[in-house]
Amino acid sequence: MSITGKSCSLNDLRQRFTKAFCDMVRGSTVAWGGPRMTVCLFWVPAMTPECQLFGTLGCHLCEVAEGELMPFVEHGLLVELVDIAENQALFEAYGLRIPVLRRIDTGAELNWPFDSDQVAAFLR
Repeated sequence: MSITGKSCSLNDLRQRFTKAFCDMVRGSTVAWGGPRMTVCLFWVPAMTPECQLFGTLGCHLCEVAEGELMPFVEHGLLVELVDIAENQALFEAYGLRIPVLRRIDTGAELNWPFDSDQVAAFLR
């Protein structure tokens, strides 16, 4: 899968999503009688659901879906990238439907194709 047009592993993508969120909230500073330090807080508003994006390596549509989700990730949405090839049950359930965005809190699923307006409505 790729965010930048280059192939990379799911672990790389997870780190990029995490870093994007961390960069968004970075900047809080604290001082405890010593040098000031920058703190990266992993805080997500209660109204922002955590989601899973089901896909697999080499799936062009999955890469496009990641691009649709990046603005939401940059604003605090936590997305777990799930490679369906690593689990037979997931492969059977999602193999012909990927990419699929799933809300962890409700189990609701948004099938591809989706755009940013549909994602926003899905997350409300």
